[in-house]
Amino acid sequence: MRSDTPHGGLLFRVQAADGRGPWRPGLSKHWIDRESDQRFPEDWINAFGLENILSRIPKGSLAGCACRAFDGLFRWFTPTERKRLDAMGYKPVALYPDKIIAENSDQVVFVRRLPFNQAAVVLAWENPDLEAPLRCLKPPRAA
Repeated sequence: MRSDTPHGGLLFRVQAADGRGPWRPGLSKHWIDRESDQRFPEDWINAFGLENILSRIPKGSLAGCACRAFDGLFRWFTPTERKRLDAMGYKPVALYPDKIIAENSDQVVFVRRLPFNQAAVVLAWENPDLEAPLRCLKPPRAA
């Protein structure tokens, strides 16, 4: 597990216009594909430990989960779920973190001072323009 990597490069996640992701209490029942036999990666609490992550979040920063590659999102969301999430306003986005605080092959946990809905490029699920974030976003300066 790599951790505490300065700015860490471009990341991909799914979120609504307010910057919040779809894994929140009471919401997942509306989009989860219960018919799927897809096995999902381990959630961040089980993968890294709640106290371990909480102790690494700098004051004034927000923490979130993402993938290093766009297609990493497909491990987390089935085609049915992607359609449901899209209809609910949840889109894939690309953004730069300030810092990666934990990472495994399935996900990264990152922190950033900016809200997640700022300096983020919304992408399409199908045939995304993965060059758009590189044209529109600037990596944060290393602290």
